[in-house]
Amino acid sequence: MKTKLFFTALLLAFSFSPALAQTEKTKTVKEETCATKAVEKRDSSLISALGMYHEDLLTLLQDRKDSLKEIWLSPEKKNRDKEILEVYDTFRAGYRSTASKFNSARSQSWKTFDTEIRACGLTSPESAVGILTAPNSL
Repeated sequence: MKTKLFFTALLLAFSFSPALAQTEKTKTVKEETCATKAVEKRDSSLISALGMYHEDLLTLLQDRKDSLKEIWLSPEKKNRDKEILEVYDTFRAGYRSTASKFNSARSQSWKTFDTEIRACGLTSPESAVGILTAPNSL
């Protein structure tokens, strides 16, 4: 009698498992779709921010080069050292501003990703290992 009851319970358990497996599989597909959208948004944002950073940096370098060439070609030697230092100060300030804008955009991209991945019902390994707070991470 006990053996018959055990096999009946076992049979019932296996008969419902495909339905449960299908529900679990559907949930996984939804999570994966949500996660891929979050990754797409994060990395597209990072690519855009990095492109703007490089454009700004190229502009700063070109301006510095042109200014220094102009100073060195000038017959006026009296204020040359002061003018050269001003060019480098301007470049340094521009570089810091550009780097700060990039770091803000990078940080915001990761924060948005973390929020979206949590909304998917998932946690990202990136969050777990501290990539979000690493200063040089893309």
